[in-house]
Parts: sequence; structure tokens; C-alpha cells
Amino acid sequence: MKVLKYECKKVFYEAITYYPDFIVSTISNIILFIVLFQSINSEKITTEVYGYVLWLLTSNVLSEISIAISTEKQLGTLQNLMVKPNSIMKILLCKTIGWFLVNFIKIFLVLIILSFFVPFPAIYDINFLYICIMTCVGILGLSFLLGAFTLIYTKMASFEMILNYILLFLSGTFTKLPDFVYYTNPLSFGTKMIENLYLQQIILQDNLLLFIISIMWFLTGYMIFRKISQHSKSFRWTY
Repeated sequence: MKVLKYECKKVFYEAITYYPDFIVSTISNIILFIVLFQSINSEKITTEVYGYVLWLLTSNVLSEISIAISTEKQLGTLQNLMVKPNSIMKILLCKTIGWFLVNFIKIFLVLIILSFFVPFPAIYDINFLYICIMTCVGILGLSFLLGAFTLIYTKMASFEMILNYILLFLSGTFTKLPDFVYYTNPLSFGTKMIENLYLQQIILQDNLLLFIISIMWFLTGYMIFRKISQHSKSFRWTY
């Protein structure tokens, strides 16, 4: 708990100190959506807006661990991080949670600003929060996987942008996906659940299936990262 509190304070301090980055990323997200908005089906505007919001949340979760490891390598402090009393996995997890909270605030602002350009009703349902959290838990597994390869190859964080756009495709926000794809990853199924939520067709089995998909992704990435981090002595500690 102390680690989480410390990392959250550190993250919020960094976000406030470098507030231009926060503002620029918020504006960039709005511009990207408005550009892509041209291809949106007006009859499904609500599900596509919230699907885009879900992608924004997961894209930030995806990048945090690999960027943190890459930064530590650049500073030459990764070895110090590996030998701290708290495990590197715990530190990175707490740091990711901190940035998730910051980005959740940013996404809330994006929704408010988008409402002036794109009319869509708000979703007041606890299931929406559940979908966001569980989808991010699943993508956190992919983030751990990317972080594991960053420990070895350093520059793997450079592929983060490509993976983010793959996730945008998998969200089904701007393209129709084959039905089977929705059941292969948490983001696709999360977007599908948002559509069902808007249509008031959400069922208990959907919540359970999203939980299973997300936990499988999380555990896979977590175990691979843990396995690779155990061989830390063979890593390069700097660029």
C-alpha cells in the first residue's frame, strides 16, 4: 500500500509539473477522434465514442511499463530498481495504476470536450466502470509482455505506437470485426460489451467471460515478465 501511495504521488506530481504534455495529449486525442469521426456510423455514435474512450485508456496502460523500463535504462538506474526491497513488478504495477488514474481524468475531459462536437448520451451504469477496469487489467498483461522484451532488447518500447494502432483496429470502433475476434482479446470484447450495455442487452455471462479473457491475458504477461526478470543478471542495464 505504501508503494502504491508513493508511486501515485510521484505520478501526479510529474503530471502537474509537465502539464503541457497532459494538455497536448488531450488535444491530440480529440483531434484524432474528430478526424476518424468521418467514418463513424451515426446510428452507433454512442458505442463508437465509448469504444474510442476504452482504447485511449488501454493504450496508456499498454505503454507505461515498457516506457518506464526504457527510461530507467536510459538513466542507468534500472539495476537499482531491480535490487530494491519491493519487486520491480510491484513498483511497475503501482506506477501503472497511478498513470491510469491520471489518464482517467484526462479521458473524462476528452469526453466533456467531445460532447460539444459529437452529440452522444452519457452512460450511467456501474457495468461501464467494470468494463473499463477489466479491459485494462487484460491489456496490462500485454504491457508486462512488452516490458519483458524491453528488459532484454531495450528498444522494444519503440513498437508501442504500432501496437496501439493495432489495438485501435481490434477495438472495432471504426471497423467491423469478424465475430470470433471479439472473443480473442479483452479490448474487442470490452467494446462489444459497451454496445450491449447501450442496447441494454448486457448479461451476467458477458461479465464473467470478460473476466476470464482479461485474467488469462494478465496472467500470461505477468508470468512471462516474472520468468524473464529472474535472469536479470544477463541484461544490459543501460542503452
